[in-house]
Amino acid sequence: MCGIVGLHLRTPDLYPRLGELLTGMLCEMQDRGADSAGVAVYGDPTWSPPGRATVSLLDPGVPVDTLAGALTTSLGSPVEVVEAGTTVLVNASATPAALVAAVRDTAPEALVIGFGEDLAVLKGVGHPRDLATAFGLEQASGWQGVGHTRMATESAVTPAGCHPYAVGPDQCMVHNGSFHNYPTIRRELRARGVEFDSENDTEVG
Repeated sequence: MCGIVGLHLRTPDLYPRLGELLTGMLCEMQDRGADSAGVAVYGDPTWSPPGRATVSLLDPGVPVDTLAGALTTSLGSPVEVVEAGTTVLVNASATPAALVAAVRDTAPEALVIGFGEDLAVLKGVGHPRDLATAFGLEQASGWQGVGHTRMATESAVTPAGCHPYAVGPDQCMVHNGSFHNYPTIRRELRARGVEFDSENDTEVG
């Protein structure tokens, strides 16, 4: 049993309130899953600055200052690293694919949980209200948000097991339910070279 919320704002005057509104919606879903939560926020100028690619990470394995310096050297242009709870957001003047490749080369232990030009994905373990505070979600702005509160059924309670899952640049998905044949599908996809960052059934989907 999980909770899913989504908000698409058509009125620019409301963009500064996206985080506030999404926080309230996420907390209303806490009874449908309070072991962990995640959000995808589109258009926040701090997390995903205009004209720059952003990659969302878990467990980079190195201090953020070290990561920023190494990526700046690798890409040949300034890289900014922002912490939001347990999530680390990296942005740079590069294509999303180039930034993902640089991150994977520089911090091979890191889990890439989102990437694109307009997307920030934040995940963590704990009560949704506490996580919203740790993320600084209420202060976020933007035009679209998706949130998920989780009650784990198919994998461990870890940040990597939280939704949303990135399925492409500026794309993510959330899911309520269980895919019962996902171990078989995962094996087939791994045989084709597909990489997974968790044991969660939704990531296979």
